[in-house]
Amino acid sequence: MPVTVIVDARNVLRSTWPNIPAERLVELARAWGEENGVDVLLVFDGAAPVDARDVVGTGEEIADDWIAREAH
Repeated sequence: MPVTVIVDARNVLRSTWPNIPAERLVELARAWGEENGVDVLLVFDGAAPVDARDVVGTGEEIADDWIAREAH
């Protein structure tokens, strides 16, 4: 069973200055996942920057609550 790393994307975007653009974070996270043999799921508050199965936008819900509910 593959390991999935769930990332609260907005927290990571703001972890450096200047902030990482959302689309660049998706690229970097995918590359990191491939290099480390894990699946990455990026969870964004509000709208997702891209339409992809490894990127989730939570709409009105905050990412923290979505992650707490969905992570098993």
